[in-house]
Amino acid sequence: MSMEDKRQKYKAKQNECVLMARVSSRDQEVEGYSLPAQVRLLKDYCLRKDLAVLKIFQISESASGKKQRELFNEVVSYIAENKANVLVCEKVDRLTRNFKDAVMIDDWLEEDEKHEVHLVKDSLIMHKHSRSQEKLNWGLRVLFAKNTIDNLREEVDKGVREKLEQGWLPGKPLVGYKTVGDSGHKIHVPDPQMGPLMREAFELYDSGNYSIKLLVKTMDEKGLRTHFGRPLVKSQMHRMLSNPFYMGKMTWKGRLYDGKHEPLITAELFERVQQRMKRKTTPKYAKHNPVFKGTMRCAECGGTIAWETQREHWYGHCNHFKPCNQKAYVRQEAAEKQLLKEFSELVSPSPDVIEWVKVTLRTKYEADMEARTALKKQLKDRHSQLGRRMDVLYEDRLDGRISVHQYDKMQQQASNEQKMIAQKLEDFEEDYLAVLEKGIDILDLSQKAAAIYESKNDTDRRAILRDLFSNIRLNGNLIEVERSPLVAAIAKKVKKEKELRNTFEQTVNNSLTEEEFVNGTLSPLWLGIIAEVKHLMISSPQTAAYVS
Repeated sequence: MSMEDKRQKYKAKQNECVLMARVSSRDQEVEGYSLPAQVRLLKDYCLRKDLAVLKIFQISESASGKKQRELFNEVVSYIAENKANVLVCEKVDRLTRNFKDAVMIDDWLEEDEKHEVHLVKDSLIMHKHSRSQEKLNWGLRVLFAKNTIDNLREEVDKGVREKLEQGWLPGKPLVGYKTVGDSGHKIHVPDPQMGPLMREAFELYDSGNYSIKLLVKTMDEKGLRTHFGRPLVKSQMHRMLSNPFYMGKMTWKGRLYDGKHEPLITAELFERVQQRMKRKTTPKYAKHNPVFKGTMRCAECGGTIAWETQREHWYGHCNHFKPCNQKAYVRQEAAEKQLLKEFSELVSPSPDVIEWVKVTLRTKYEADMEARTALKKQLKDRHSQLGRRMDVLYEDRLDGRISVHQYDKMQQQASNEQKMIAQKLEDFEEDYLAVLEKGIDILDLSQKAAAIYESKNDTDRRAILRDLFSNIRLNGNLIEVERSPLVAAIAKKVKKEKELRNTFEQTVNNSLTEEEFVNGTLSPLWLGIIAEVKHLMISSPQTAAYVS
């Protein structure tokens, strides 16, 4: 192949694009003008821009439909697999209607400076080096497109509030209760097996003789189980003991509702348990436990840092259980001073933006619940279908209609799929709201870490360090930290935010107002945190207890 042929081939590759057309309602699809009109518009545009069309995607589902999500993911996957550099769409609200898709598109643009998104009617071409005004334009249009989701959320919220006003809790029952009734009229009633055990858990904790850890162990031995037959863990037990549902009340978005369900405990018992959980009494052995006990390792050999007192001060050093050349001792106060500097790197200079992120995270839960419920129903239907299929296979085997080999093969396939579905259904039982609230607690903690740390006892300080850092190492006299995934994402966003704000403040004759800068630049920047929270894996149950 000649050099000229290679250049032509490279140029053609650079100009390859994917078209995406979408209608906003079933009426538009039926009328038959929206999709064809969009496709003609996009093709004409590509002809003028000398863009070669690889594939045309047409999406005609509702904004919240499962099929729409599958098709959008198919578009993204096709672009990645075929290494297309240009995505062409009519306008922003035909491309994305939620922040998750917008973040995905932003990440794709950042991957390669050749990547471009052409929005024909918006007269907007987005790429890695787009000007701040273009990014503002993009961000504002994404916010307007999200209005569709907001309207849907309002309708869902009205339904939830109506059920709460009637005195019934929407969603699955808590441990100790079960659901009865027909669809649309389901209520929660005490479980005859688990209800008395849950009541006993409150009573034992109220005695003052049980820590959460010991209570979990005791109730496990007595047979207390979740709806999936699993023992409770510390974080679940803490949430159960903190939930006013057990005394006949329900909380939703900070508001307390009167429930019509039968309470398991009295309001007096519940309040005594809350007071006991809030007590900040220092254990007698605390004077023998340094703050960093069990939380810090040697940067060279990986051994646990040992702590000992000298002249009434704690000093940490490598225990040298493994070959190691580290000989330095670090004073506890010096280590804490270094960690306080790490805390400062997590603080956003825009508190209002952080509050907006927290609100967005909570509302995202409500928007996701409808899709999760629909998918869960599909999985249950498929699980039942496979069960019926295996029954038929067994009858066919007995009647000789299929061979033993055929039966074994088909039965194994159906059984394997059933197990996969059962595992997915277990995943759906994870307390999704609790995970999001946990992420919000971590975000809140990151902004107040220094003040909270200074006000707490050594046990709570260790819990704070575990939530913020996945690894703390001592290297000579220096403290090195490895942040947990969410905290690392927060630090990255804060660093980028400071850079953007510095540029904004130093720009001469800046046409943007502070509000426009926040809404168009900072808010989209922080949207990536939502995906981080969704994949959050936190082992410590202490966060909600010490965040004030």
